[in-house]
Amino acid sequence: MRKLVVAMIILVVVFLAVVLLHSLKRNILSSGEVRQQAKQEISKLLNIPERINFDARPDRPVNFGYKCQWYAVGTTDTEAVAESFGLEDLQAANWQTGIAGAYGGYYYVSPPVKGWTLVVNSHMADSGVPGENNPIGVVKRLSAQYGEAYYFGTHRVVEYHAWIKGVQGEIIRAYGYVGESSETLMDEGDPTKEEIANDLVFAESHADYGRVPHEEDVIEMASLWTVSPFLEDGDYETGTGLAGTAKAHE
Repeated sequence: MRKLVVAMIILVVVFLAVVLLHSLKRNILSSGEVRQQAKQEISKLLNIPERINFDARPDRPVNFGYKCQWYAVGTTDTEAVAESFGLEDLQAANWQTGIAGAYGGYYYVSPPVKGWTLVVNSHMADSGVPGENNPIGVVKRLSAQYGEAYYFGTHRVVEYHAWIKGVQGEIIRAYGYVGESSETLMDEGDPTKEEIANDLVFAESHADYGRVPHEEDVIEMASLWTVSPFLEDGDYETGTGLAGTAKAHE
């Protein structure tokens, strides 16, 4: 009888040890995940992009657009546009790795696409950020230099949706909305013919029209004004762009 009791005690101890080991393993894994997430959040706050191994081998364009921001500049000079943004630590990057970097905080300056150079970065300043990096100021500057420049931005978490058109240093149209706060960030210039024809005009008081912009509207505006970010749907040549970081003071 005593032997049976001892055996049962041993089994219970072994079982508890196994449970404890599994628990420790989960905690260690969770701690690693927390550290990785914290690292990513700190990188965003300090404007430090996540480390990306860029590939310079030319490839075909890949899709982007959702939860992202980008400029379309009326030129095919990739290097000149990178210089206009004052980017540092430039590296040759194909579409696959360049767009991956753009979602990690890098600026990706694309090879030419139908006469446009695209500058993509999901973390760059949006329309709610004051200062020289506000998209309105950037579009003015770029359009003065290259003739035409556009900005598009969308993020589904806060329901941020915006588009800006600039020609010869003047803002022709700028619209931005944040659904989380039901706030119109900007509504400058008359609605363009593309907005009117495609029912993409939204009232200052959204109760008037009963609808608000969505991320698909940003994608459509990009298609109407410049080129769709869903580039895999088109027949484009292979190419290599440039990836870089903003200067420290930005």
